Amino acid sequence: MHCFANLFQSNPKLALRAMPETAAGLVAALFTLLGMLGALFGLIGSSSKPTIQVKKSTTVKSKVEPVVVSEETAVKPVEPASTAEAKALNAAGVEVQGKEGLTKRTATGKADL
Repeated sequence: MHCFANLFQSNPKLALRAMPETAAGLVAALFTLLGMLGALFGLIGSSSKPTIQVKKSTTVKSKVEPVVVSEETAVKPVEPASTAEAKALNAAGVEVQGKEGLTKRTATGKADL
């Protein structure tokens, strides 16, 4: 490269004929640099934004039916995991069920109560 630069300064035509591969490499590097700068600033490779057409409809397709809460679908109170959780649930006004009627399971799946 250094030899090519010295030869190019004194006689460019001789430098290109003597070392065409070096000249081709420099030209390729120049085009690569220009391409990267063009892509960075959006001069090449950018396309126009696609046009999205939104179809407006004025009809209501379905009605929302009210939810009927029965004994089976009602949320049942749960036993808090700790006393801090029980205090927080009581402060929030959530009904907390005691230990009667509940089965506490351990990690092995056996009942503790």
